[in-house]
Formats: sequence, C-alpha cells, structure tokens
Amino acid sequence: MDHLVDELIKGKLIAGKQVVFDATLVKAYSRRDPHYNIKGAFDPEARVGRNGKTYELGYKLHVAVDTKSELPLTVIAAPANDNEKKNAPILFEKALRSTNKRMNLLVADSQYSCQGQRTQASNSGVSRNFLSCKSYEIAKGTFEG
Repeated sequence: MDHLVDELIKGKLIAGKQVVFDATLVKAYSRRDPHYNIKGAFDPEARVGRNGKTYELGYKLHVAVDTKSELPLTVIAAPANDNEKKNAPILFEKALRSTNKRMNLLVADSQYSCQGQRTQASNSGVSRNFLSCKSYEIAKGTFEG
C-alpha cells in the first residue's frame, strides 16, 4: 500500500498533510465460542467489541485518511476489543511513513488520544486535534486540501 500512496503523492492526488484517524468494526464470519463468549468459535482471533450501542464479534479497522482526497493512507486490523489508544502510536508511525513525513495535522476522536501518540506527534512536528465524538462528526467535512 505504501508504494501506491507514494505514486498518488507524486501525482499530486494525495497531499498527505492533513490526516484523520478513525476506526470501523468489521463483523467476523463466526459465532461466539460457547466456552469463552468473547472470542469466535471458528475465528479464534476475532473478539467481541462495541459497535455503536451494540456488541459484535469481529475486528476493528483503524484507518488513516488523507483529508484532501479522502483516500486511505494506511490501515491496521485489530481484534474488536482493542482500544484505539493501543493502536494509535502504530497507526501514527505508519501514516507518517506513508506520507513521507509530510503530515502536519492529525485529527482524531478522543479515543486515539494517548501519551505515546501525543509524544510521537510532538516529536515529529505534527499538530494534533482530538475531538469529542460530536465535534468530530461536525468537523469531518471542514478541512482544507
């Protein structure tokens, strides 16, 4: 994926300067294990995680997206019960690498805010803005390219 993002940056289709982090749940094609209810019976790596107001068995895809093109820069798959904070530093490092260190603004909901990620951003010269869920929804379409 990094090679494709490099080509899109060279072609000026991706700016890679303003980046948004978000996660979405992907359901596993399995049922819950009857002996251990938080994992999948046929997919032992799948976990039960929150999906809105319900709980689902599956995975979370953590995605870094370029705000100008709305194209993904990098993706991490993790069990659904993993908190965003656990994956924030990894996602940040991958996004910074995929943008060839062009990233200068990171916007994410407050679930991605953790000391490790804040330190990484500060050390890399990246401004960051962690928004409440409501503010995040309002702000999604307001970024400059």
